[in-house]
Amino acid sequence: MDALKRKKRALSLLEDVERKVTHEFAEERRKTEDTEREASGFSEHFRRQQEEEHQSTLGEEGEEELKRLYRKLVQKFHPDLTRDPALREKHSRIMAAVNEAYEKRDLEALHKYLHEAEQEEEIARETAEEKLARLRVYYSQVLSTITGLEWELQEAQQSDTYVLHEKVVKAKEEEGTDLLQEMADKLQAEIRDETQMLNQLLARYKRRLRSVESP
Repeated sequence: MDALKRKKRALSLLEDVERKVTHEFAEERRKTEDTEREASGFSEHFRRQQEEEHQSTLGEEGEEELKRLYRKLVQKFHPDLTRDPALREKHSRIMAAVNEAYEKRDLEALHKYLHEAEQEEEIARETAEEKLARLRVYYSQVLSTITGLEWELQEAQQSDTYVLHEKVVKAKEEEGTDLLQEMADKLQAEIRDETQMLNQLLARYKRRLRSVESP
């Protein structure tokens, strides 16, 4: 009886293992088929882009440049060219953007993608000394930008608008008064006075005009 139980238990374990292996195999096969479909889609898209004649305002030279850029980008980012899953996913996203730019006849975007790719390749080939030199240049550029911003800030702080802003903030903090509202009220009062004076002058002018026209 013990031997029969052990045999049944062993068979049960084998069945569990078989089910797990079958499930994992099915999952791996599904992933492989998805990847193949995705790669096939990119390949088909590339073939169509090369063969189809598009109506465009780029002109013959622009179309040739568009195709040249697209081919170079495909050579760099086609998902079929890498077996690394993470890199393959990244290249798939980039190719989607490249394909969209190609369909829109966007030369500027394709130039941008190619420039970024070439920059990444150059950085990857850098030696430690070259990387340090590049970072020093970048650091110098950042310092220059900061200096420029500090100068612009100083210029802004000397402007009439900034001075007025500081006065308003100070009055509100120290005296609890709204300086801007006071200025607005004063301006409105001046406008009312000027308007009243203008109306008086108009009325006087009309009276004189009527007196001149009277026989």
